[in-house]
Amino acid sequence: MRLFLYEDLCGGGCDEFLEIPSLKTEGLAMLNALIQDFSLISSAFSGTEPQLITHWDLRHGSAPFQNSQNLQVVNIEEGQADVAFSETLKHCDAVLVVAPESGMRLQQLCELVERSNCRSLNSSSTAIQLCAEKLLFAQHLEHAKITTIPTSTVLEDLPLSSHYVRKPRDGAGSSGVQLFLEQEARAASLSPVKNTIWQPFISGQPCSMGCFHNAVTGELLCLPIAKQQLSEDGRFQYQGGEIPLVTAKRSAATQLVESLVDSVGGLNGYFGVDMILTSAGEVVLVEVNPRLTTSYVGYRKMTKSNLAEYFLKLPKAAKIDWGQHITFQPNGETQGRTLNRNERDCGWN
Repeated sequence: MRLFLYEDLCGGGCDEFLEIPSLKTEGLAMLNALIQDFSLISSAFSGTEPQLITHWDLRHGSAPFQNSQNLQVVNIEEGQADVAFSETLKHCDAVLVVAPESGMRLQQLCELVERSNCRSLNSSSTAIQLCAEKLLFAQHLEHAKITTIPTSTVLEDLPLSSHYVRKPRDGAGSSGVQLFLEQEARAASLSPVKNTIWQPFISGQPCSMGCFHNAVTGELLCLPIAKQQLSEDGRFQYQGGEIPLVTAKRSAATQLVESLVDSVGGLNGYFGVDMILTSAGEVVLVEVNPRLTTSYVGYRKMTKSNLAEYFLKLPKAAKIDWGQHITFQPNGETQGRTLNRNERDCGWN
């Protein structure tokens, strides 16, 4: 099996994000994790010895994984990312794409995969399109009766709040997100910013849940809830997290994800669900990242199981032995300790 592992910032795409070092750092951390995990998948599991292919933008210097076993690195010159992506598709059996949703980038790359003869390990392009457009997605969630944050392009349409958040309609991560006091928000709304939305600020514990879903069989595996660390400067910059977050809302969060999967056709492989656990006891869905997320670098350190196998086959009643509490950074650095009894008994499986 020839498997193409593609991360867009490392592979020469997304030039508009080149000047944001944190995004490239997160992208490299995820790509490194995928290469390490997929290289350890046995032929007994996948049927054949996996042969991995990835792309590397030469503007970043030499690839840090040139000597990885069973890995072919295709070096990419400036401006050649999309041509090279299409060419590599011709020689692969399966593809996993990691790219931001901004500007429909992830959707466009996955559409190319869908038109090829390769098996996609991503969500469908239609699911990605829905999740990426934050206004339409919020309306979809409300129609499906899934608790989410009120969202509008017009501030006056929203419930009264002491603070409001403005964010891009198709943004990825915290890029372009800003918190305003009520009076500041109303003043800012007089000069509308194109392609942005407003939301009331919801206080509580920000967290996320990584999930594996087989869109063909309907099998769903919800991973432990991760506590998110966000900057306190009103920009909500992602600073890593801790797994697991012990909470009595694990069951409610899982039910929310099940409702989400039922309402959004085409979610497949790994996706991340961002949530807020409010002081009132609600689980509020913030957004869905229909792709690999940085939390994966933490999840993989929690267990001796190889999580990459779940991209290829999600067994019924999958049960993972989680043994570590992990603190992780966006650059892939992790610290771990053995789970305590309270953490072991919080009902993941």
